[in-house]
Amino acid sequence: MYYSTILTSQNLTVAALLDSDAAGDRAAQQEALWQLLTTKRILRTGDHVSGVQRAEIEDLFRASLGVVSRDECGWDSVSTISKQSQRPIMEILADEHTGVSKWKLARAFVRWLALNGVDALTEGEHRAWTSLVAAANKALNVEPL
Repeated sequence: MYYSTILTSQNLTVAALLDSDAAGDRAAQQEALWQLLTTKRILRTGDHVSGVQRAEIEDLFRASLGVVSRDECGWDSVSTISKQSQRPIMEILADEHTGVSKWKLARAFVRWLALNGVDALTEGEHRAWTSLVAAANKALNVEPL
C-alpha cells in the first residue's frame, strides 16, 4: 500500500500483486488501495494458480520449488507438496522443517533457474507464470512482445 501511494503520486502506472492469503485479503479490502488502483490493477496470485487455497507467489512454481527446496536447501517435502496440492508450499515447508525462509528459497530458485533455464519449469508453472505476466502487462497497459 505504501509503495503504491508513492509511485502513484509520481504519475507512474501501478499494479499491486497480492497473495491470496489472509494478509492479501486484508490489503485488497483497504479502501485506500481501491481509491488508488482500479480493480483491474489489483492482481491476486490465486487468480493464476489453480487448486491452491490461500495461494502465495511461490505457489506459481510449486513443483520446481519442491525440488529446489530439497536439493538446494535440504528441505525435502516433495511428497507432501504433491499429496497436499491445496496447501501453500511455504506453509508445508514451514510445518515440516526449521529455518525455512522465503529469502533462502528465492535465492536457491534463482540459482537453479540460471542453471536449468525456463524449460525446466513444468507446463503448469509456465502457464501460471504466463497468465500472471499477461495480467500485469494488461494492468500496466504494456504491449506483449
